[in-house]
Amino acid sequence: RSRSTNFSVRPTPPLPDPARTLRAALLSATGALDDAIAEAESAERLRTDPPRLVMHASLLIAQQRFDEAGRLARRAIELAPDYGAAYGIVAAVSLSRRDLEGARTALENVQSKDPTFDG
Repeated sequence: RSRSTNFSVRPTPPLPDPARTLRAALLSATGALDDAIAEAESAERLRTDPPRLVMHASLLIAQQRFDEAGRLARRAIELAPDYGAAYGIVAAVSLSRRDLEGARTALENVQSKDPTFDG
């Protein structure tokens, strides 16, 4: 007598946003920046918050995509005006434009908003 097993094959669910964020960081560490950016974008579609925006912006800076990085940093600041890391992105973007005063102001914001900053 043979037994029949009824089961359905479910598609693999998409990675949850923390896993996508981690995967983006790991891909970045291996130098796969295009793939890392794609993962960061996927994580943002699942949930947009300042840390994800800043991570994505930092990946864009690594590819010298400063305008896009600046837009993401501004979104992060809109969501959380006291999120110091976003101002660090603004500083990097300002430096890429040789805007020393803008970079200085952004770094002052990092220092005032992030008590762990020791720069």
